Amino acid sequence: MALSLQHFYQKTHEKYHVTLATPDTPLDQTITWVYMMEDVNNLSFIRGGELVITTGLVSTDEETLLNMTKESKRNGACGIGFFLGRYVSTLSDTLIDWCTTHQFPAFIIPWEVPLVDLMQYYCEKILSEQQEQVLMGSVLFSALTGNLSPDEKSHLDAFTNGHLIASKSALQMASFAHAYVEGIHYYLCRSHIMPKRYEVIGVSNPIGPNANWPGIRAQAMRALKTAFIRSLSMMHYRDIGLYNVALSVKDPQVFYEAKNRLSALTDVTTRLVFRTYLEQAKSVQKTADLLFLHRNTVNYHVGKAKRLLSFSDTGNDLTVLLDFYLVDCMPYVEM
Repeated sequence: MALSLQHFYQKTHEKYHVTLATPDTPLDQTITWVYMMEDVNNLSFIRGGELVITTGLVSTDEETLLNMTKESKRNGACGIGFFLGRYVSTLSDTLIDWCTTHQFPAFIIPWEVPLVDLMQYYCEKILSEQQEQVLMGSVLFSALTGNLSPDEKSHLDAFTNGHLIASKSALQMASFAHAYVEGIHYYLCRSHIMPKRYEVIGVSNPIGPNANWPGIRAQAMRALKTAFIRSLSMMHYRDIGLYNVALSVKDPQVFYEAKNRLSALTDVTTRLVFRTYLEQAKSVQKTADLLFLHRNTVNYHVGKAKRLLSFSDTGNDLTVLLDFYLVDCMPYVEM
């Protein structure tokens, strides 16, 4: 799994007595490297995700330290650590308040901690994790595309009980593996570790042993498409209902036939009321409650829809409801 600040904080707190000066800031950010920095003008060299560490050799006064912190945040660092002792004796309340307000973790490192040991620990862990990420990303790509080698199959146990997340955009999150397949980003993560910032994602069911990986990929993709259809930011596969059936259809003609069968419903209100009526098991009261309409209004639109569609109450309600779902899916079939 990509290493987070939380992981490093736990380990270095135990081993080197590093403390968190901003306990109300999140530590779920992924750490990509450690950057030793004394001159704020060198911050432009960082690429994003680094933990900035400084002894305060050059920047000792409160204003300069605060400016260094702000610039670290602006340039994409995941946090900042201060060696306290020789050059900097304490962190000001102003700096700590700024970090807390802007959700930027600040750490205190005792001066007695050997700098070289701390840097070596961080760098070794990050390099090891990066190598693991490359390997597991390759395994996930092969699994999703159905091309697993015997050697790769031996690594699949690490994915058991995880969830596959699908997204059209790259996510900043701690994940076991990441693969980019046919324009979609896939992430393997635990159920309790979901991305904090995202646009739209689809989440598969929990992954069991001997999983059907193309099937798991289909789950995440159908959940993602359903999220777009319903204008939601997150959708779990377990909650997509009839969209699972509609999105499994491969023949484009089926979608056009469904659209044609519903073409008589040109009135937007009639269309909405009748669809809601079918989704609520043909309950007039539930439909009225959901749409904030009078029962008589619901009955009027339902009756109108039935006449236009030659609808029978004895058998074709599920077929008509599925047509609504098929029409919803038309713009997303090729995603």
